[in-house]
Amino acid sequence: MAFADGSALRFAYAAESSFGVLAAAPAFKLLRIASSGLKTVKSTVESDEIRADGNITDLMLGGYDVSGDIGGELSYGAWDDIFAVALKNDWTGDALTNAMLTKSLTFEEMLEAGEADLFSRFNGCMVNKLSFSLQPKKPITMTASVMGRSEVTGSVEIADSTYAPAPTKSVQAAPRGVASLTVAGSTFRVRSMTLDINNNLRTREAIDDLYSAEFGKGSVQVTGSIEAYFDSNEVYQRALDHESAAITAVLGRVAGEKYKIELPKAVLGDVSKGDRRKNTDVMMTLPFQAVLDPASGCSIKMTRAVL
Repeated sequence: MAFADGSALRFAYAAESSFGVLAAAPAFKLLRIASSGLKTVKSTVESDEIRADGNITDLMLGGYDVSGDIGGELSYGAWDDIFAVALKNDWTGDALTNAMLTKSLTFEEMLEAGEADLFSRFNGCMVNKLSFSLQPKKPITMTASVMGRSEVTGSVEIADSTYAPAPTKSVQAAPRGVASLTVAGSTFRVRSMTLDINNNLRTREAIDDLYSAEFGKGSVQVTGSIEAYFDSNEVYQRALDHESAAITAVLGRVAGEKYKIELPKAVLGDVSKGDRRKNTDVMMTLPFQAVLDPASGCSIKMTRAVL
């Protein structure tokens, strides 16, 4: 008997024609990932019936959901469609801003178990959260936290489906993969940075359906934190004064294959210099939250093909 191996996973996605509906002869694209935790979440409800023998009468099925994280490493062009789903918008040329479009995908996992192929297709999938992590001497990583409607298993590909190969550009790692990072126009020595986009999706349940209808969309929350070596009071004082500032990160090292992530108006949060001790550097931790920038009409903007 052969067993499925996580090192031999093929992961693909296809845009849906409407929430939870995959078009006939779907056009899948292979996605470069580092991990997948997608799973069906089955909810159950226990009977409250009282019996003289003390036994539980039944454990009933309440419904199904799909949830889990997909992890990836930044390489040019590989996750552009996922970024668009997370920001609920379409790319306009090489620019993408947050909006409120309904964009859902079917994710497909194929595992090989000897001569057998084991398929799981997760439909009605939307990105609830998208997180970036920049750490020294490590790849730049993304985590997409997914909400989905249902999972369907199988042993063969869908009839007439096609699979476009994933882009093959190099994985970007810090420090060479970070071209620049500025806060309020100031560049300083940053040790690490996180950026989180939360769409506040919610399920829509009904008494006559085991599955959710199209997910409700909440307000987008763009938050993050910068850990930097403390060498100036400029940004620190602006944070103490609860000011806002533009934050811009340019990721990538090849001209024309970089991403620029902009928060045009980010409110600087509860800044801290941490504990000051001997034999340590003084580090500034700067949390932030993006809000609507009236000039650009968005909270976050991504630009690709940056020189």
